[in-house]
Amino acid sequence: GERNLLPFIPWIARTEDVVTFPCVDEIESVGVNTPEELAKVEAHLAKRRRVLSVVIPAYNEERFIGTLLDQIQAVDLSALGLEKEIIVVDDCSRDCTPEIVRSHAGVLLHRLPKNGGKGGAVRAGIAAATGEFLIIQDADLEYDPRDYVPMLQALLDGRGDVVYGSRYLGQIGRAHV
Repeated sequence: GERNLLPFIPWIARTEDVVTFPCVDEIESVGVNTPEELAKVEAHLAKRRRVLSVVIPAYNEERFIGTLLDQIQAVDLSALGLEKEIIVVDDCSRDCTPEIVRSHAGVLLHRLPKNGGKGGAVRAGIAAATGEFLIIQDADLEYDPRDYVPMLQALLDGRGDVVYGSRYLGQIGRAHV
């Protein structure tokens, strides 16, 4: 008597919010038919590691990349229950950008084989990211990593499905996440 719910998802999505998540463990794909099964799956998901992936496209950023990485690493997301995954995508820099990135423990460096521009670096970074949340951080210090917390809090509070930063709105934009 069971039915596969997948064909109904587009129909339900027309009137209700549908929340999906990638399955990591087998338990996350089991059918939930009883309150006991629901409790088992919810308990498993509550223990799941939640990660923010910070993707940084970089091309000849030796002037700023070290300071930026220090600032990102200083942002404490533990109150939100999140860890950070920092991914720098080097777009064939000709300066010391890769060496500076390598000097920062815990930062993943992905070097492109040929220059693909910022768009190519962003795509490569997104492909390498494993986090539930993702931020694209410019390497030139134009955006302040301390803004991650209020942006993520807005998502976690359900005040939006996506948050965009703006270098033009200043403090007004921060107040209206």
